[in-house]
Amino acid sequence: DKEQIDEETNTVGEHNHSQEPPTTKIVTKYKSPYEQQLEQQKLAAQREEEASRLRDHQEALHHERLQEQLHRQQQLQERELMLRRQAEQDEEQFKQQLSQQSHYDNVDQDIVQGGEGGVHEEDENYERHNQHPRRVDDDDQN
Repeated sequence: DKEQIDEETNTVGEHNHSQEPPTTKIVTKYKSPYEQQLEQQKLAAQREEEASRLRDHQEALHHERLQEQLHRQQQLQERELMLRRQAEQDEEQFKQQLSQQSHYDNVDQDIVQGGEGGVHEEDENYERHNQHPRRVDDDDQN
């Protein structure tokens, strides 16, 4: 068989020389069934190794994506917590301002009412004070 393959290769090569310019000859080496089996096993091992590398790479990418997603979720949660705390602080500050404003408004109202009340009291005191002499004067005149 080996001699026959070599002869066919040589014949094809000689035939090519007569028709076309010389090209690279493809020499097929005869391999025993054992050599073929070893080669197949070697190719299978290479394919398995490549498949294993591909799986490892895909797992690493998947793990990386999960880590990135987890990191994004943590950032969003931290941001949400920060915004919630800020809103609570703003609300508390607003309540304090509202309470202070209400207190100032009440003080102002008390001053206004007290002032008006004081004016009424002063008017009443003035009238009483001034009425007594008039009564006395009125009594003296009668």
